[in-house]
Amino acid sequence: KSPLLRRMGLDLIKAQSARASWLLRAMALADAPDPDAHPRRRLLRDVLAQLRERVVVECRLMGVGLDVDVSADSGVTLVPETLTSAAVTGAILAQLGLVDGQDAAHIRVRAHIAPTEVSAVSLDISQDAAPVPSGFQARFFDSTWVTRPGGCLAAIGAATARAAAERMGGGISLVQNERRGCVIRLILP
Repeated sequence: KSPLLRRMGLDLIKAQSARASWLLRAMALADAPDPDAHPRRRLLRDVLAQLRERVVVECRLMGVGLDVDVSADSGVTLVPETLTSAAVTGAILAQLGLVDGQDAAHIRVRAHIAPTEVSAVSLDISQDAAPVPSGFQARFFDSTWVTRPGGCLAAIGAATARAAAERMGGGISLVQNERRGCVIRLILP
């Protein structure tokens, strides 16, 4: 076999196992009656670096670039590792559903201190390759909306992002870009 075929085969295995692992964590989050009283906390920059390594293969297989930018002040914030990882991965999967089939698509994860909230971290997961029809906003985080772009995986991703943000005492919203595309904004206290 050629090196390219071996690499592609390895990437498929990595992507499928990362997706299966995330789905198990997402289902555990959905089934858990109460949030963990003492979650393991890690630096946000470390959580996002580890998350990037798991998700970049899936993005590469879909022909989508993934950029992660963590400001110095937000990177040293301690966050609940499991919930933050589940939320951001879910948001990325929801965005992948929207950009599927778009040329030169990029998803950007940007972490910074929210200017409007005291000591809150804002995580923006954005793309500007695919427009978001107006009817999508009201249903975007609905787990039962499986006919959406990206199907069931995108629906589970968006719903998990919302559930994780709420469990952390934060919020989530979908903001349309002026030109095209959108931002999934997570605010973590």
